[in-house]
Amino acid sequence: RVLFLIGHSVGCQTIIRFLSLPSTTSLLFPSPPSSPRLKLGGCLCVAAWFAIVDPWAAIAPWCTEPIDDAAVRATLGRAGAPLRVLLSDNDRYSPDFAAEGAAWLVRFGSGAAGAAVTVEVVHGRSHFGGKRQQEVLDAALSLLG
Repeated sequence: RVLFLIGHSVGCQTIIRFLSLPSTTSLLFPSPPSSPRLKLGGCLCVAAWFAIVDPWAAIAPWCTEPIDDAAVRATLGRAGAPLRVLLSDNDRYSPDFAAEGAAWLVRFGSGAAGAAVTVEVVHGRSHFGGKRQQEVLDAALSLLG
């Protein structure tokens, strides 16, 4: 069984935090190995962010609670699963797309042996909230192979 994780906005935070949990490591890499094993096939994060402009009360904890970056890198690397991030160049919640993209690469790209982390900036997609998001569909289909 292959697991693909696809998230939008705060859903990307959920994916990353899930990948950092010890219980996720146990689920993906049981000891002793069991069959059939759940395999992480890859992750797609759309409109991903670590910081947003003017966070409101419900979203603030997602911006301030620490993430175990090393655990995320280890999980991705051990699984050999790609992490693909789609950002827009005009997202009102996270307008500094260059800094956000760099943060994803620095935090999860370095040292993730066997894992590929890519960031793609798409022109004019705001927060990827429209009905027709061909880039998102294409990225999902590419991830699924």
